[in-house]
Amino acid sequence: MSPFRARFALCCFVASMTLSPLCAAHEVVPPDWCVQEGREPKIVANFDMNGDELASYAHKCGIVEHQQQKDQWGVASQAMLIYCEEKAPKQGAVPFMSGPETYLSKAHHAAYRIDQGIRGVCTVCPPPTKP
Repeated sequence: MSPFRARFALCCFVASMTLSPLCAAHEVVPPDWCVQEGREPKIVANFDMNGDELASYAHKCGIVEHQQQKDQWGVASQAMLIYCEEKAPKQGAVPFMSGPETYLSKAHHAAYRIDQGIRGVCTVCPPPTKP
C-alpha cells in the first residue's frame, strides 16, 4: 500500500473513532484490545513530546488549528494514533498515554491543553504465543 493510501486509511480510521461510541466514552483504545488468551502486548515506541513538538506533529498530520482550539484532548489523541501507526506500520499499534495528569483526568476535555505535551507508549498486539 502506498504511503498516501496508508495515511488516508488511517485518517478514515481516526475519523470513524471520533464518531464511534468508544470515543463518546472517551476511550482511545478499544476495551477489548489484545485481551485474547496467549496475546501479550508489546511496546514498540515511547513518546514524550513537549507542547511545541506535539503541536508541530499534529499540524504535520493535517489536524487543523480550529480543531486544536475546540478539543485539544481529541487532537492529541488523534496525533498519537497517527504517530503510533507510523512507528509500527501494518501492526495495528495503539497509544497508551501516561501523562500529563490533565490528559488522564475525568475533566480532560476542559483541563488538557496541547502546550502541556504528551507522554506514553505505542503498543502492538502480536499473534498469540504457541504453548
